Amino acid sequence: IIPVAIGMIIRKYNESFALKMAKPVKIASALVLALVIIGILIKEKDNFISYLQEAGLVALLLNVLTMAIGYYSAKLFRVHQKGAISIGIESGIQNGTLAITVAIAILHNTSFAIAPAVYSLLMFFTGGIAIFLSIRNSKK
Repeated sequence: IIPVAIGMIIRKYNESFALKMAKPVKIASALVLALVIIGILIKEKDNFISYLQEAGLVALLLNVLTMAIGYYSAKLFRVHQKGAISIGIESGIQNGTLAITVAIAILHNTSFAIAPAVYSLLMFFTGGIAIFLSIRNSKK
């Protein structure tokens, strides 16, 4: 929310600068996303395969379905294409960190954190793919 708010404030006071920076910011965002994914994979390299086997398919289906439901619900309410894409992506990028925190800190059960951890990792991939496809399709 904070980066979006900063961008809106900059655009309000200096629209030409904001428009000029739109492409570099998109590139920087993609790079940051890639670095986050790489960092997570490095950190979880010993456990990732077993986590993926335990919860991967369900987490992937949940993620893709929530993005699709968000997108098509927005289209049903006649939200413009860019807005529908944003809603779809936001629907799929849930707060896995909160679920992990609840599992570990409140429920004191690390096994409950496996599914949200896998979901959190997969959402970066599916969200990244959705963002890439929407950017590529917007250039057509």
